[in-house]
Amino acid sequence: MDGNPRFDLNQFDEGYFRLRERVIAARERGIYVSIILFGGYVEVSEWPGNSFNSKNNINGIDGDLNGDGKGDSQIIPLPDGVDIIQKAYVRKVIDTVSDLDNVLFEISNESESSSVGWQSQLISYIKGYQSGALAVNGSMLRQNTSSSFS
Repeated sequence: MDGNPRFDLNQFDEGYFRLRERVIAARERGIYVSIILFGGYVEVSEWPGNSFNSKNNINGIDGDLNGDGKGDSQIIPLPDGVDIIQKAYVRKVIDTVSDLDNVLFEISNESESSSVGWQSQLISYIKGYQSGALAVNGSMLRQNTSSSFS
């Protein structure tokens, strides 16, 4: 551990959600904003600093199912607790910007090809959440791996 405080994965950093102010400012200038929900390859390659690394959170969540030091937070099946926290974060982002018409969502940028199932289930989840809540105004969902786009 690096000596820094550990994450409480049940608490959002509200400072991050100034995101809304920035998206509004972009809209006023005629700019679309692409929100990348998850980091892709960097979340695997920089596992020692990842919030799902058991050394970095107070919630007892270990996102490295097989202990290889890479983390498994983008591969189905997800480690215990990861799915709930990821979906809570996705809901918070959607709720923060859902009424703005200049938003594009990308599940993850440059994820490993093994993440396609995880990305697909998140797209389905988001579509279901949007239909049951406030629909995102014409937003687009994009799935991306390091070797393919869809």
